Amino acid sequence: MRDRYGIPCSTLRPNVNTSKPLDENQKQTVAGWNGTVAVGWTGMDELLAAPDVAADLVEAAKEARAKTDGALKKMGEITRNFDGSGKPAMPAAEWNALCQSPFASIVAIASKALDLSIAHAEAVQAKALTNLIVQSFAFLLALAVILAAVFVVRNRLMRPVRAILNAIARISARDYATPVPQSRHPDEFGTMAAALESLRESAATAERLGQERESQQALQLARSGTVDAACRSFDDTVQAVIQSVVASTRELDATATGVRSLVLESSSQTAAVSSAAEQATNNLETIAAATEELSASVGEISAQVQSSAREAREAVAQAEQTNAIVEILDQTASRIGEVVKMINAIAAQTNLLALNATIEAARAGEAGRGFAVVAGEVKSLASQTATATEEISRQVEEIQGATGQAVTAIRSIGGAISGIDEKMTAIAAAVEQQRAATTEISRNFQQAAQGTREVTDTIGSVARLNQETGNAGTVLSDSVKKMSADADRLRVAVEGFLGAVKTA
Repeated sequence: MRDRYGIPCSTLRPNVNTSKPLDENQKQTVAGWNGTVAVGWTGMDELLAAPDVAADLVEAAKEARAKTDGALKKMGEITRNFDGSGKPAMPAAEWNALCQSPFASIVAIASKALDLSIAHAEAVQAKALTNLIVQSFAFLLALAVILAAVFVVRNRLMRPVRAILNAIARISARDYATPVPQSRHPDEFGTMAAALESLRESAATAERLGQERESQQALQLARSGTVDAACRSFDDTVQAVIQSVVASTRELDATATGVRSLVLESSSQTAAVSSAAEQATNNLETIAAATEELSASVGEISAQVQSSAREAREAVAQAEQTNAIVEILDQTASRIGEVVKMINAIAAQTNLLALNATIEAARAGEAGRGFAVVAGEVKSLASQTATATEEISRQVEEIQGATGQAVTAIRSIGGAISGIDEKMTAIAAAVEQQRAATTEISRNFQQAAQGTREVTDTIGSVARLNQETGNAGTVLSDSVKKMSADADRLRVAVEGFLGAVKTA
């Protein structure tokens, strides 16, 4: 509407400056513009007739229409009084003021409508936010109620039912050792759990009593059979032993005579063995001393290998730290590249602005010559900045390439040192095993030397025992004769005892 109203102002300005009367075409054109403005106000009145339109917006529209109608009416009076004198019908400033007088009121309509729209939108937004908060709270409350119900159902129904079913399954499988879990609530499930626990205890007691009764019966049967079998076995064994003792006594008599001759031969052989044992003891002590020296050397080698492995691990840690520093340098170079890109963008924008400034200065002619010189300097500085940033970008790319190669090389070094560390660790383990084996060998040789010394001592004791054995051989021969008489008396006593047991 503002545009349609403002068209006649600029179109009729030449006629106002010369007081030239309007021709028919101009009159029809002006009438058409005035009709368009009237139609626009009619449409606005229809929109403002809605019941929810604010009263201040209606008042602003009425004020703008009154000012517009007044200005059009005065403009019509001025155009009808054109006399063709060639003189201005009114000063140009007054004509412009007349044309622009309704503009503020027309723009105020749009501003007022925009303010009302913003206020309405904020109210709708606040209402929607309130509804969202209320509905969210209601949803969370309903979700909490549902979860609480699920928790209660699970604890009060599902868990007791599962526990009771498991208890029934265990009782069916004759597993009476596991107690039935009792419910904490005095409900039907608690009653069932208590009944199942009583049933489990009764079944366990019945099973235990049955097993004890069966065990007692089996023990009594086994005892009767054992006694009968023992009597028969004892009779057979005693008869066999008595016969064996009689036979042995005869053999012992002959053996005692042979023992005395063997004792003499054993004494001579014992002397030879004692001499050989002393020589073996000396040799083993020499070997044990050499083995101890070897164990000490292996321990020194193990310490040096472990020190080398520890230094290799420190080298790996330093390589990893250097790799991290180089990676930080690569990231810093990447960020420098991003800054260079931003400077290039700024230089290109500055160059474009300088070009636009040069064009505007050319349009201004003589007055813009000085501004053109400044714009040229700005353009030159922008070009220099772009050249410098290209050089920086190229240097940054070279730094990134070198950094990448350094990272690769450091990782290779780290991998190689890690391999050395693993090998040194394996060597250290092998040396440690060798040291342990050497220590074990030394200990065994020392034990062997100790054993040979004990053998030497034992052989001396054997020599003394040989002499005692010879003396005991004579005593043994007399005891054998007495044992034969005792065996006869024992046979008679056993036969009497077994007869008494069988008759009982």
